[in-house]
Amino acid sequence: MFVYSCTHIYPNTINDRSKLEQVVQQDLTRYNTRLEDHDCVILSFLGEGHDDVTIEPLMDYITTMISIDKIGVLFNSSISKSLPYRYQCFEENLVESANFFQRIDQLDHEWPTLQLDKKFLCLNRNKRKIRTQLVHQLIDQLQPGSLRASLDSMSTVENKHAIFIDGPVDHIRQHTNVDSLFRSCLFNIVTESSDQSSANVWKSIFITEKTYKAFALRQVPLWMAVPGLVSRARNLGFDLFDDLCNNHCYDDV
Repeated sequence: MFVYSCTHIYPNTINDRSKLEQVVQQDLTRYNTRLEDHDCVILSFLGEGHDDVTIEPLMDYITTMISIDKIGVLFNSSISKSLPYRYQCFEENLVESANFFQRIDQLDHEWPTLQLDKKFLCLNRNKRKIRTQLVHQLIDQLQPGSLRASLDSMSTVENKHAIFIDGPVDHIRQHTNVDSLFRSCLFNIVTESSDQSSANVWKSIFITEKTYKAFALRQVPLWMAVPGLVSRARNLGFDLFDDLCNNHCYDDV
């Protein structure tokens, strides 16, 4: 069996046949193998939001080298339909990204005395147009002082359009910061990695660590994501505080 990690093959490459062939052949050369040499090939997309539609061109290419009955696929996305190949979805794969829950558990002694100082938290390390629009609308429409938000916070301080909470956030701090600034808010407005409005982003129901962190921070989550993501989180068994959030009726929009 050969496990081929394909998380680095993004849609812009998948949809360009020449680029796709080049990347796959470079990978196989690096692994010093051929797909034809294996009785079973597992394509792993764990960690990213590929779905069956996204990977169709990749599957078309892979099946020129190995028959489809020898292929299995691992997804993070939520998929529940019949496909011509074997697959399994690991929707909770990112629940413990960078041991975040373990870091939160070490702070159990602080929760009884932690004082809430903001109603809403909205973290956006990566900037997109739709996230920028959301943050500025929240700033305009919410009561002054009720929101703690970041925007493009991976940038340097000199970026005049960035909004920081505690300075620039690198990849390590993104997944490890459990400062009380982030725990002292009641609602967490989660801007998920999948959305309908941005180009070259995931369109699948793909639950990332952003959602799981909201639960770890003991906050009430509200989502900006693709339709159906909230329902999927509920079906996984999480309490979504529907009585406070009107059953998250926006999930169908």
